[in-house]
Amino acid sequence: GTDDRLTYCKMLSDGSYAVLMINADENEGHGELYLHDIGLPASSGYKLKMRDIFSGEEFEVVDFIYMPIPPRDCRMFRCELTK
Repeated sequence: GTDDRLTYCKMLSDGSYAVLMINADENEGHGELYLHDIGLPASSGYKLKMRDIFSGEEFEVVDFIYMPIPPRDCRMFRCELTK
């Protein structure tokens, strides 16, 4: 169920964010994050530059992210605000 898919976001002391997406389910799942949920509405003009701490992959998110996560796995990101 959806209780097996959790997303956590925390602002760090340097102003960046840590985002952790967990899929505790036995099936492929997804993590999702709406930027307005962390105080960044699309009208703010900010984007979130996300870097996967395991793979190094980087991408920018404007409003919403929907991230596939393998069964019983997680994705973790270090994120910075950009204009």
